[in-house]
Amino acid sequence: MEYTEKRQQEELERKRLKRCFRTVGIAYVIYLVVSTASQIAVSLTLETPDTPLEWNLWMMVSMLAMYPLSTLFFYLIMRRLPRARQTWKEPIKPGHYVGIFVICMGCMYLGNIIGQMVSAIIRMATGMPLDNTLDQLINDMQPWLILLMVVIVGPVMEELVFRKILLDRIAGYGQLISMLLSGLIFGVAHGNFYQFFYAFALGVIFAWVYLRTGNLFYTIGLHMMINFWGSFLSMYLLDLIDAWGTAGLMLIFGQFMVMIGFIIAAVILVIYYRKEIFLREEKKILSAGKQFLAVMMNVGMILYLIMGIILFILNF
Repeated sequence: MEYTEKRQQEELERKRLKRCFRTVGIAYVIYLVVSTASQIAVSLTLETPDTPLEWNLWMMVSMLAMYPLSTLFFYLIMRRLPRARQTWKEPIKPGHYVGIFVICMGCMYLGNIIGQMVSAIIRMATGMPLDNTLDQLINDMQPWLILLMVVIVGPVMEELVFRKILLDRIAGYGQLISMLLSGLIFGVAHGNFYQFFYAFALGVIFAWVYLRTGNLFYTIGLHMMINFWGSFLSMYLLDLIDAWGTAGLMLIFGQFMVMIGFIIAAVILVIYYRKEIFLREEKKILSAGKQFLAVMMNVGMILYLIMGIILFILNF
């Protein structure tokens, strides 16, 4: 009798998981479709820009059209899922917040190295040119546009979509799986190998911060600081390197040392604070393997991963 009841509970939980994450997957598919469609609509509506200023204005209109529409459609689908009760609300001390930022920077640099290596291997194996179109896109943007869209608007909208709206509805299924899924979805949404690995790592960390505090401002702040460092400040340093010529080699060396310093500091901090980096997991009905199959092997999540693969191919 107990065995039969256990099997019935497992089957009910499996179906509940599949229904939930099927909706999650479909919501993110719609998010990507609307984002892409809105950018295409802007391209077809507005004339192709001929000057750098026109190009930056065109980019701003494209991004401002993308975020509100895609987020609205995403929310309308996700609101069908019940919200999980959030009981873990602990503030983060300023010193610990700085430590989390350092860990994020180390993960960003390490993930970027891995992404660059994977991309280089694939490009050499396929004979494709070793060009990073993402870096070129950032370099073509004016500083004011980077600050507005990459440092301010992007982090706010992305933390709403990939953390708050998502985690508020799946946290009840376990914090570990919620963090990993947030990171995976966030990484895939970037649509390229250059960003996937560090976006995945940062997505996991941001999810942990939000689940621990219940405060989205913590993750928005981290996201803004990282984007400022990784886009605006990096572009400024590249301009200095180009302007200084041979002397710019010193800046390259200094940037390399900063990167190594962040990676080493991140490893040290993770080891030092390892006892504080814990999860509060409730008793699970399904085993880890069955839970994984229910979460990932459903129509919604499979479609999202397929669309992600298509984006990776198109952006190569």
